[in-house]
Amino acid sequence: MYIHGASAFITEPGTPAQILKEELARVSTAYFRRINRYILLSLIGAHRCVAGRTVPADTAVYLTTERGNLGETEAVLRQIFRQHSLPMPYSFINTMSNTASFYVAQGLGAAGPNLSISDRLLSFERGIELLTVDFRRGRARSALLGGVDEANPSAVHFERTYGIPAGSVRGVEGSAWLWVTDEPEGSIGRILGTGAVRDAAEGAIWLRERTGRSPVIAYGLSVPAAAREAWSRTVGAVDEFDYLSGHGWFDSATALGISRFVQDCPGRLLLHVTCDRPGRYTLAAVETAAK
Repeated sequence: MYIHGASAFITEPGTPAQILKEELARVSTAYFRRINRYILLSLIGAHRCVAGRTVPADTAVYLTTERGNLGETEAVLRQIFRQHSLPMPYSFINTMSNTASFYVAQGLGAAGPNLSISDRLLSFERGIELLTVDFRRGRARSALLGGVDEANPSAVHFERTYGIPAGSVRGVEGSAWLWVTDEPEGSIGRILGTGAVRDAAEGAIWLRERTGRSPVIAYGLSVPAAAREAWSRTVGAVDEFDYLSGHGWFDSATALGISRFVQDCPGRLLLHVTCDRPGRYTLAAVETAAK
């Protein structure tokens, strides 16, 4: 699976919608009415990734997210349960996260399979899994794979999920995408795959089965600090790619890390490590083309 485009759009929580609309107008000539913040973020990231090129008509869309239309859903629930009124029709429709993937497909003329994927802390990795299966089965040969999330304002939820103080990492809103095809010519990188392992020793074996190169390693926010040294030593990492300190964090930030690595680190191999709540590790490996 060869990467032909990568983008990573981040913005501060609470950025006015008008600024997002102006950013979308800079990267797309398509016009959309009655779209919300989550859809705007999705469109900006996807159109930046394609960068004015035309995708094949059978291009698939895999939009991964931890929480989907968080802001719109909160507004609709407030109207129903606090204000005891019916929500506006388009507000109700736009609470569905797959509405955003529909708009991405419509805006880019991508008529292939269209999926929205969410899995606790592993949404982007699950998107890679589905993408891999569909490529192997011949169901897709061109696809947009993105991770999009609005900022989560709950400090309590953050601390319960990650076990670290809220504020220890800068929270942002993000939309990071890869355009992947089966064509090696002109690619800027390649997805080697994703997989689940119990510990760093199994991770080193998993990586050796795919490449003999030493990786640059990156960690998701859920990987305990105490486990990182063992991971780095065991897999023979030559460097760490700390994208969270450099760019900020949002719920599907694995997409941000991989996309930034593809753009910033030519000719290298990335091993991205994430940990789920039961303590199992999920890996994703990507290598980039030399400039």
